Amino acid sequence: MVWREEFVALSLTLVDFWFISISSTMYKKLSALLPICIAMTFALSAQEFDSEKVPAFPRQWRVFPLIERNYVPLAEELSAIPVTLQGKSPVTLSVDEEVDLASALGGVREGATAWLYAELEAPEAMDYTVGAGADWWFAFYCNGEEAFSTLNSGNILHPPQLTDHKFTVRLRPGKNVLAVKFVSGSGSSVLAMGGPRELTLGKAGRLAQERRAFYEGRG
Repeated sequence: MVWREEFVALSLTLVDFWFISISSTMYKKLSALLPICIAMTFALSAQEFDSEKVPAFPRQWRVFPLIERNYVPLAEELSAIPVTLQGKSPVTLSVDEEVDLASALGGVREGATAWLYAELEAPEAMDYTVGAGADWWFAFYCNGEEAFSTLNSGNILHPPQLTDHKFTVRLRPGKNVLAVKFVSGSGSSVLAMGGPRELTLGKAGRLAQERRAFYEGRG
């Protein structure tokens, strides 16, 4: 998956070069690679996603806001979407690579906690790549099992992007229940997350490339 993301990032970077510095000899040489990179990107993307074997990452999530930070859900509250959580009813929010939870949490307050739930249908058992980042802590669950957590370390990178942390969950055939514990930082209440499509074809690819270059420059 990583090399597919690099093709996408390179294609987007060359598009920038094409329009910004088309008169430069160096950029003219680089831009000659643009059609090749774009063609390979779309070919790889079609090979990866046209089969319908890789399910789309959920867009609609049920959000239970203002849950106690130290609350530990019961097993049945992680293996199925609960009707209420700690007596709180959910609101439905759309996640398009990221979501700002500040309004649901009554503003940006460090430590304010929400739980998010969604269902994902898989045609067969498979490993499924997820990317996520948060301002500032999160834990990701699949079918009641914790798959990844930054609850001890925090996100480390800022601002959060879905390429900050990549991990694999095991999907079973049929319905799978995804749950995310989100704990807000002091700067924002943004949670970014997505699946294979977003990691490969989404806007996060170029942003990750730019931020990687920034941090390498500082080092």
